[in-house]
Amino acid sequence: MAHESVIHVRVEPETEKKLEILAKGKRQVRSAIVRKAVEEYYAREQSLNEMKKIVAKKFAEGQILFDDLVRVLGYEEARKVAFFVSTAKKSFEQGLG
Repeated sequence: MAHESVIHVRVEPETEKKLEILAKGKRQVRSAIVRKAVEEYYAREQSLNEMKKIVAKKFAEGQILFDDLVRVLGYEEARKVAFFVSTAKKSFEQGLG
């Protein structure tokens, strides 16, 4: 068994009540509920980051429009991607010229 670390997390009283209800309903300790929640959150974030990379690549390859990029990433994130794509293209063109 791997060594487990202990962390302290501050939560609002209402969140603590919800955690207690979950733990009692599942007959698990609160830490087991929190561990599972963190693992699931991490997995979702990893999946979301992979999807963002795919969409950014499609934009860079001209397969989707900026408006589509905005719908998936949000305006601010889409602007960053568009800036980096534009900068990379200019840099590449200047290197060839």
